[in-house]
Amino acid sequence: MTQVVQITSLLGEHDAATLRHSLRVSRLAGAMAFELGAPPAICRVAGLAGLLHDVGKLAVPTALINKPGPLTGAEARVMEGHTVSGARMVRSFAPPEIVHVVAHHHDRLDEWPSLPWLTRLVSVADAYDALVSDRSYRAGCSPAAAAQELHRVAGAQLDGDLVDVLLATLGSPRRLNAAA
Repeated sequence: MTQVVQITSLLGEHDAATLRHSLRVSRLAGAMAFELGAPPAICRVAGLAGLLHDVGKLAVPTALINKPGPLTGAEARVMEGHTVSGARMVRSFAPPEIVHVVAHHHDRLDEWPSLPWLTRLVSVADAYDALVSDRSYRAGCSPAAAAQELHRVAGAQLDGDLVDVLLATLGSPRRLNAAA
C-alpha cells in the first residue's frame, strides 16, 4: 500500500485535477461493484483500480494534460501512451487485474468483446466522470446529458449493462457512501 500512497501523491503533485478525477473514479468503481453485490474485497480492488487507472499521466507533461484546445496528432499519441506508461509503473506492486485496467481502460468493447469485467467497470466510471467534470478544453456536462451519452455508446465503446449499473449506483447515495 505504500507504493499506492507514493504514486498517488506524485500524481497529485504533477496534476491535482487528475488525482481528483482518479479519486472520483475510485469511489464510483467501488460503489458499482457494491451495487453488483460483489464481496467487500472485490469492491476494494475495484476502488483501487479506479484510483490507479490514470497514473500513467505522470509521464505526460502537465502542459499537455491541461491544454485548452485540441491536441495535435503527436500530442494525442503522447496522451494515449499514458495507459502503457501507467501499467509499467504499477506492475511491480499491483495485482494483474489492476495492471490490466491501467493498460486497457480506454479500449473499446466492440474491438475487444472479452475485455475483463473490472476493466469494463472502471472504463464506465472513468467515462462518466470525464463527461461531468470540467476540463481545460471544455465544461463538464450535466449528469442527465452524461447518462444520455453513455447510453449512446453502450454496446460499442462501453458495456451497456455496466452503464445501467453506474446509473443505478448514482441514484443511490447509500451505495456511494458504502464505497467511500
